[in-house]
Amino acid sequence: MVLAGAASAVLVAGGCSPGGAGHAGHAGHGQPAAVSESPVPTTTPVPVDKAKLVTDFYTQAFVHRDVAGASQTYVAENYIQHNPQVPNGRAAFVDTMGPYVKDSGVTFRIGRVVAEGDIVVVHAESTEKDGKRSAVADFFRVEGGKIVEHWDVIQAIPGDTANGNPMVPTPTSSQAPGHP
Repeated sequence: MVLAGAASAVLVAGGCSPGGAGHAGHAGHGQPAAVSESPVPTTTPVPVDKAKLVTDFYTQAFVHRDVAGASQTYVAENYIQHNPQVPNGRAAFVDTMGPYVKDSGVTFRIGRVVAEGDIVVVHAESTEKDGKRSAVADFFRVEGGKIVEHWDVIQAIPGDTANGNPMVPTPTSSQAPGHP
């Protein structure tokens, strides 16, 4: 599992060139050797940091209220949606969520982001204009550097809890009392 914000290694291979015959030096008769194009790529693709991609999407779309811009950058056109109130497709997502996020006064706070394989989970809190709060678990599937699928679970946050623990972690309360 990868927690967003945790250090992660990114491997980037620098330019490589074959050191085969004729690359350096001269061919016979004092003429420079012919250098042919190498079929070997000169760089290795950089792996996508899926937790960062989803965190950047969520921050732009929900925290900064730019659903259209974030979707254009991070969401696949044939996006699959499992929330029963939102149709499939990037355009439908923007048409449904854009006005809600922009006009309703709802705010969002990311509590934790966890990634494993092609799935990234955002554990967040939403607060409606009337003060009603919800704990949200958004599950995103990332493929080819784009968000291609989404599921969510939303639960109302009560004013009082039997255990006193927050439903969404904050930087100072990400663990239950007595746990490291």
